Parts: sequence; structure tokens; C-alpha cells
Amino acid sequence: MASDSAERCEFEIEELMLRKQVTLSGQIEAIGPVVDEIMDVVEEAGCAGEDRFEVEVSLCEALANAVKHGCCEDPAKKVQVCVACDVSRGMLI
Repeated sequence: MASDSAERCEFEIEELMLRKQVTLSGQIEAIGPVVDEIMDVVEEAGCAGEDRFEVEVSLCEALANAVKHGCCEDPAKKVQVCVACDVSRGMLI
């Protein structure tokens, strides 16, 4: 349950090395190509460094949860994912 005192994840736009937003259909088959697309950009920008595997797994898990539980695997529904690379905080998904 959300409350007014809950901490917010805030970051400074000017601190971002990378920001990528993608929309995919709410079906499992859409996850792989989106993860590949995002990871190519992340790798090219050098954002994940030695944590590439962990970032990729986190991204896959987040998208799988959104598709399975949020969209109930309905291809008519959409999932939006935003990935950013913050200089001081690392990867944000």
C-alpha cells in the first residue's frame, strides 16, 4: 500500500548517460527481442560494466513479471520499460 511518506526514486536527468524507453506487447515472446535491444544499447554505452549479467537477469525478470502478472499474457495489453544509466547510481530499470 502506497503512502505519502514512501521514498521516491528520483534521479537527475542531466546525470544520465543513457535513457531508453521501449513498449512491448503483453506476451512472453516479446521479452527476448526487447531485452536484446536494450542490452545492446547498454553495452554500447558501457553502462553495465562487470554487472552485465545481473542487469540482463533483472531486466528479464521485471519484464516477465509485468507480462505474466500485470498483463496476464494478453498480447493486446502493453508493457512499458524505461532503462537509464545514472553516473552515480548505476542502472535504473
